[in-house]
This record gives sequence, C-alpha cells and structure tokens, in this order.
Amino acid sequence: MRYQGGKSRIARPIAETIQRMYPSATEIWEPFCGGAAMTLALAKAGLKVHASDIHPDLIFMWQAVMAGDASVSVDVSEDDYALWRTAPVSARRGFVGFGASFGGGWFAGFGRGANPNPPQVECRNFFSKLAKFSTLIDFACREYETTPDDALVYADIPYRGTKMYGKSVFDHAAFWQWVRERRGPTFVSELAGPDDMQIVWCKAHKSQMTSNSPTSAPTSSIVHREERLYYWPGRQP
Repeated sequence: MRYQGGKSRIARPIAETIQRMYPSATEIWEPFCGGAAMTLALAKAGLKVHASDIHPDLIFMWQAVMAGDASVSVDVSEDDYALWRTAPVSARRGFVGFGASFGGGWFAGFGRGANPNPPQVECRNFFSKLAKFSTLIDFACREYETTPDDALVYADIPYRGTKMYGKSVFDHAAFWQWVRERRGPTFVSELAGPDDMQIVWCKAHKSQMTSNSPTSAPTSSIVHREERLYYWPGRQP
C-alpha cells in the first residue's frame, strides 16, 4: 500500500539490488513488512517472502487478502470509521485502520478522497496485485528477533525520529547489534545507519516536512533526504 514513509516508489530498485548481490537466493525474511510494497517487489523478483510484523490487525488483514477474502475490504463509511478504532483485533479492523485512513496511517483520520482514487480504492487495487503472488508470500505476526539466524533478511525498520505503531519506542541500538550478531546477510532501509554498515544503494529526494505529499502547504519546509539501503554480510563461521 502507498502511505507516508512507504517504499512503493523505490521498492523495485531495492529488490533488484538484493537480487543482484544474492542471485542464487530463493527465500528472504522481511520482519517489518508494513504496507507490503517491498513484499510485493521481492515476490516479483521470484523470492519466497516470509513477511511479518508486530501489528496483529495488519497481519490478519494480509492473511485474509492472501486467502482471497474480499469481505475484509468492503467500503467503510466515515460514520463507522471511528467505531472501528475500539473494535476487537481483526482483519477488517486492519483494513479500516490502515486502508481507509488518510496517508495510510493507523487511524490517522478518515481518507475522504485522493488523486486519482480514494484510499480504500487504492488499497483494494494493491490487494489484487499482491494476491497474485499468494504462493510466494506468507504473513505472520512476530518480533524481528525470531527471524532465523542464517536467513537472508530485508528490514524496513522505523526510521529514527518517526512514530511507530504497536510500540512507543523502537530500540535502534539493539536492532543494529542484532544485525551484527546474525550469521545470515541483512539489508536495512534507513536514512542514517551505523558507520560499520555498508551502503549498497541510495536515492536522494526532497519532501515537505509536514508530509511527503506535493499538496502540502507551500510554506512547509523542504527536507532533503537520502534513502539508503545498508548491508551487513553476516557473521563469518
């Protein structure tokens, strides 16, 4: 799905970089799947993707999509939107909380419209693309630390200084130490990582401080950012 901070616009070159560096790889673990833009790109590259996240509603939603359950993405009205915030965890709540929200943020406000389509329509369009790769993708709700130690990993971690759902704070230092101690190779998307990590791909761009959307107020400050793909080869035997 497209959302602020998502990888939809740069997913393909990231997947191509990973594929170029590990041409014989057949599987990859993605412990921060989020909006699944990278999940789709990795599957398109021919990899079996073991995608996961800690948000249960999100994972239930993805599992329902892969099972072909169309009921999860039936339109929700603005009146019902707020009621779903306090509803029990479910695939439907995942769609309402993310897919019906402005900018794809978790209950970030009802998405009334967008160019060219409202958020709910865009979300369903993405679902149809993802479902075509159901044999190459599986989703699970788990912590990143449970990823197999020798597996090839792509991690789109919460960028430092950004809001994270589920947990109020993400321990970046603990995550990078986990990367260093892994036997398997790890690719990580971030704006700024530790000096001992190799940058194997990057792309500079400009965005509004208030939003990545070009429709933000013209007086908003312009932020120059460089998306980077960091790489750690894994602990040698």
